[in-house]
Amino acid sequence: MTNETALTTLSQLGGNRAMFMVGGKNIIADENTLSFTIGRNTHRISSVRITLDPSDTYTMTFLRKAHGGLVVVKEVDDVYADMLRSIFESTTGMYLSL
Repeated sequence: MTNETALTTLSQLGGNRAMFMVGGKNIIADENTLSFTIGRNTHRISSVRITLDPSDTYTMTFLRKAHGGLVVVKEVDDVYADMLRSIFESTTGMYLSL
C-alpha cells in the first residue's frame, strides 16, 4: 500500500473528519496496511487495522488492549470499499459522520 493507497483507504472511511469523529490517532501506513487507534467506545475496541488484499478487497481487524498486548476482537474478510464504513460503525458502535 503506497501513501496514495493509504490516503484512498482513509478517504473511503471519511477522511480526517471521520478520524476526528472517532478520536482516531497514531495513523500508520505501510506496504498494504492502514492502522490507527480510536477513542473509547462501548465495544472496548482500541485499534483498527485495514489490510488491502491481492484480490482488491480489504480485511478489517478490530483489536482490544489486554495484558500489555493487543487481542483480536473481530476480523472481517472480503470487504469491498463501499462496506468499510458500515462494518466499522457496526463493530465499534461509533459513527464516522453526523
